[in-house]
Amino acid sequence: MALISSNSANGNQDWRQIFSGHTRFLLAESNRGVMRVITTVLRSIGFTKFAKAWTGTEAWEMVQRKPISFVVADWDLEEMSGLALLRVMRTDEKYRKIPFIIMSSRLTKSQVVKAGEAGVNGIIVMPPTIKAFEGQFEHISTMLNDPEVRKADEYLSKADQFLADKQYDKAMIAYRKVLQVYQPAEVYYNIGYIKAAQEKYGEAIVAFRKATEINATYAKAFKGMGLVYQKMGMTDKAHEAMQRAAEIYISQDMVDDAESLLLQVARTNPDSANVYNSLGILYRRQGKYREALAQYRSALKVSPDDENIYFNIGQVFILMKDFDQAKKAFHQALKIHPSFAEAKNMITSLDRGLVV
Repeated sequence: MALISSNSANGNQDWRQIFSGHTRFLLAESNRGVMRVITTVLRSIGFTKFAKAWTGTEAWEMVQRKPISFVVADWDLEEMSGLALLRVMRTDEKYRKIPFIIMSSRLTKSQVVKAGEAGVNGIIVMPPTIKAFEGQFEHISTMLNDPEVRKADEYLSKADQFLADKQYDKAMIAYRKVLQVYQPAEVYYNIGYIKAAQEKYGEAIVAFRKATEINATYAKAFKGMGLVYQKMGMTDKAHEAMQRAAEIYISQDMVDDAESLLLQVARTNPDSANVYNSLGILYRRQGKYREALAQYRSALKVSPDDENIYFNIGQVFILMKDFDQAKKAFHQALKIHPSFAEAKNMITSLDRGLVV
């Protein structure tokens, strides 16, 4: 979706015909005072259905669980920023067309460009007011009814069907027509997929890279890049891209995808401490503490002087309530890196009985 310009006012359909009182909003805002203001403003306009999230992670979970028809999110959300939430939604077929307004108390030109590239529909500079929201609803309805955009969406639907049917030449023609109107990351990903299937690996890498430039959290594009690098025999680049994809999957709690990728990298690159460390983090998050320890120990075999691995081991032992072993791990981290502040703090907390 294209960034909505405040000068777009050539639509002739009132926005209330598109966004009725039945529109279900997801409001994602970490500041409770601002959340109250947003809710009050939207109620005064006539909206009554709201889901509320206080962090970006919680917002993403709600998008997947509830029937959301419009998202309003703060740029500076905790855990996952509003921009990151937008990027995640725009790379998922089920949520890519949900209108999204991002809010911020301060905006740079660079931020506006990033939001536009990620597919935002509108931007509101704080404080949120009735006039600001009504203006954005009008702009968004105008864009949704823009014949050129609607035509591009039709081409996108056709292209996706051509791709599913493996009619790659027809899909490419349709995707290029979409790119003449706006440039979603998923289109570049699909072009990369087609080029890879046609064994045009250089062109596939260019397309995947463009997708990740538009959306830095597009795990599928990094994975696609890694697989293509693998086919090209560029093992180091393949592992780097797939590792990045796995890290994104972990951050999005897509544990099965992350585990599958990391195990694949570990099989082909057993000398990578980063892969084992990432697997350790993944298993720790799942509560699989013994599996996590096994991965961290594998990482130490490759990189025995990495203080961060010992620190991670200490964290696992804390979760297992084995505080003596935790202290040993933190002391080992300090032995390698004497100014490791986090390890010092953990030892102090353990000595004072502040960790339970």
